[in-house]
Amino acid sequence: MAPKKTRIIKSEWPSFIKNFNRQNQFRTAILFLGDKAIVDEPGMVLLGLAYEQKTNLIGIYCGGQDKDSPSNLVHTINGPRAIYLERDYDAPNPVTGLSIQGAAGTPTAYLMFLDVMAEETKRRWTSDIAYCIYEGRGMGHGYDEQDWHEAEAIIEKISKSFWEG
Repeated sequence: MAPKKTRIIKSEWPSFIKNFNRQNQFRTAILFLGDKAIVDEPGMVLLGLAYEQKTNLIGIYCGGQDKDSPSNLVHTINGPRAIYLERDYDAPNPVTGLSIQGAAGTPTAYLMFLDVMAEETKRRWTSDIAYCIYEGRGMGHGYDEQDWHEAEAIIEKISKSFWEG
């Protein structure tokens, strides 16, 4: 079956975005604005999308390595007009990307996934944050598990905000 693009009805955006975040969080993604890569290979960990109905904005958030600020706003789409979910039912994970049309005259934002499953990406991101914690402690040895658990707690706290509430 050929790739398929499905338009999401605007009244469904809040619930769609929560479900999209829950299902695709921690996947590695590339972000394009038009044909210009904003985040290119090797990609970044997708934390999720945030839709602000009152101000009519969609934010795309990816994960960084700073333990104090693990969520990076990568791009804001002002005046979003349409969201399209892109699927390829022949792929191991049928969700291959998402495109968001902004205000007239602005380039379309396209989020393209590079991986199928998020587990390995999440593990690598946890490792990166744990290493930053280790560096922040002055690189003292013997706290590996503590650093790992602290990194997991940081990621859990920030990631839940994209699909809870």
